[in-house]
Amino acid sequence: MSVGDVKTTVRRGTQTISEARRAAEAVGVESTDAISLARHTVHDSRHAEVEKALACLREAAHELELTARRLQVSAEAANEYLMALG
Repeated sequence: MSVGDVKTTVRRGTQTISEARRAAEAVGVESTDAISLARHTVHDSRHAEVEKALACLREAAHELELTARRLQVSAEAANEYLMALG
């Protein structure tokens, strides 16, 4: 595989990473809306299952945020590698 082939492959990868990051961020927005709606729906409930469900929603939103950050860091690393290749 030539350097040009490597660059092309890395560029395709960074494009895919960007698409994945945008998708994760969009899902993050939707999860924030879902959490807000869920909180409004069960606003005074202290039922154990309600608390558990809200905790799961918060955890999912947090994981989406972490995923978006990891994808960003991966794209940055790939771009640095491209720069090193020249």
